[in-house]
Amino acid sequence: MKFIFVSLLALCAVALTTSERPIAVRPKPPTTTALPLPKNKFSVISPNTIRRNKDFTIYVRALDVKSSTNIKIVLASDDGSYSIEKSVRLSASTSKYVGSFDTSSLPDAATGFTLTVTSDDYTESKPVTFVTKENSVFIQTNKGIFKPAEVVQYRVFSIDSESNAYDPKSPVTITLTDPRNNEMGKIENAEFVNGKFQGEWQLPSKPILGTWKLTLKYSENEPPVEKTFVVKEYTLSMFTASLSVPSQVPYSSSQLPITINAEYTFKQPISGIATITITNNGATWTKNISCTEKSTTFFVNFVKDLGLTSAGYNYLTVALVFIDPKTNTKVTDRKQVQIVPFTYRVQLINEHIFKPGDKIKYTVVTKTLDGKPAPKIPVDITINDELVTTLKTGSDGTAEDTYDTSANVTYLRIEATCNECNSNMGYLSSYGIRPSQGIKLELVTQNPSFNNQVDIYATTSKPVDYFFYFATAKGVLVDYRKVYFDEDDDPDNDPTTVQFSIYPDFTYAPSTRIYAFYYDKNGAQFYHTNLNVIFKQELPNYLNLKLKGADKTGNTVVKPGTNISLTIQSKAYSVVSLAAIDQRYFFPKLCNPMIIKIYRSILQKKALLGP
Repeated sequence: MKFIFVSLLALCAVALTTSERPIAVRPKPPTTTALPLPKNKFSVISPNTIRRNKDFTIYVRALDVKSSTNIKIVLASDDGSYSIEKSVRLSASTSKYVGSFDTSSLPDAATGFTLTVTSDDYTESKPVTFVTKENSVFIQTNKGIFKPAEVVQYRVFSIDSESNAYDPKSPVTITLTDPRNNEMGKIENAEFVNGKFQGEWQLPSKPILGTWKLTLKYSENEPPVEKTFVVKEYTLSMFTASLSVPSQVPYSSSQLPITINAEYTFKQPISGIATITITNNGATWTKNISCTEKSTTFFVNFVKDLGLTSAGYNYLTVALVFIDPKTNTKVTDRKQVQIVPFTYRVQLINEHIFKPGDKIKYTVVTKTLDGKPAPKIPVDITINDELVTTLKTGSDGTAEDTYDTSANVTYLRIEATCNECNSNMGYLSSYGIRPSQGIKLELVTQNPSFNNQVDIYATTSKPVDYFFYFATAKGVLVDYRKVYFDEDDDPDNDPTTVQFSIYPDFTYAPSTRIYAFYYDKNGAQFYHTNLNVIFKQELPNYLNLKLKGADKTGNTVVKPGTNISLTIQSKAYSVVSLAAIDQRYFFPKLCNPMIIKIYRSILQKKALLGP
């Protein structure tokens, strides 16, 4: 055994000394020293831009203050030519510092700055853009196209870097040049008042036509501002030609009247050839008409010429091509006509709410397709699919009748029909009716006006604690309230009467409808009424703007590329000027502000304006 053990040791020694494979030795890990964490951490908040003669305010907040420390705030130019610093000691009990730098001595050559806040063991910095521009200007003209000898009216607006009115300190020069760059007028040292200068120039009677230019120079360091407008002659057409056709024609007539109106600009008749083309679902009819008068009328048989054998609804397209033989000038026009299967229109006028058991009244009106009264037309009246009577309209095309409703009927459908008329229906419901004895409103104030208290008297058929009302003007809610009958603190006050008041401003114009209602729990009945308050005084001029983001939240801070909506409310026929200004650089991106004319027909559809 001893021999075997010695032999094994010898073999192991030989293997270790003769092996070519290196022996892996695990190295000792190096000795490292942990870096100390900063004792204090800071957050720096400041504007991203710095402007001359505007205080540059900074906000330093200590996120983790463990001990009192000194911090150094340095504002240095990127080219190293300028720096200014502040040293502040921030104690452990103080978590913030607010201060500002005087920017009056900043160099013009600097393009950017860096703000750095440093403590013993922590540093934070941020870039700052240097804006040397003190103000921006833009020019507005009263219109974009002028005729010779007209007066060009213009206004110049000046704002500072915070969009406030700014009167330029350096001389301002305004120059007018024609399309050949000839100087046609010049104003030196234009005096601004509250950031605005306005003037006008008379154009010559025979100017050079084309693009004219207003040039404004207000600073040696800034490029001039330009505004262009066009001067040109208005050339009227030598003659006009148009079609006159009815919008609807009954199929029973089979005739389509067509009138060609052609005349020279000076109202003299024109002689020429008019080509009329009528199309319907692939069918085409063409005819040349010789015109020698201002108006030429002829008829087309659309049943024979276009093959309309069905008395249904059809659409015809009528096209005109008129050529003046003197000048060989061509004028075109196009109209559309509907062929309908009836000769007259019948209209049913009725109430929409009825009380079961009461007598209802209704009126039928018959008219021709061009809106004239159609007398002596028999009209069948059907109520809830039952023929109840036949009325014949009078000389004015109207007829009236009544109908006794049943006590158990809650819904009525009235239909008026005749042989050569289109049918017309009316619907009546007993739901939501206003009881004859419920609540009543009475206007106390005579001739109500804006900005003055308007008193209203409310009376109920039985004592109640309170009622509600809301007021609308132009479809917009302007007021709402809960009115208590004991709000006057009068112990002898009638519990069924109360006087309340509204305080209208111009948004209540031209009239405000007040809806009052309450619910009787005992009788399980809903009572309501309404009162229309009309303001006859002239509506003062005003301007109300509402800007909304695409998310409908009302937040005007939106991301680039986001659509925003602007609602403009003003007196009818007002002219509103809008200018969009880029606040990042305070330079107008839209030098020609939009001019918006407030037309009654447009804004009344959107419930924005009254008369």
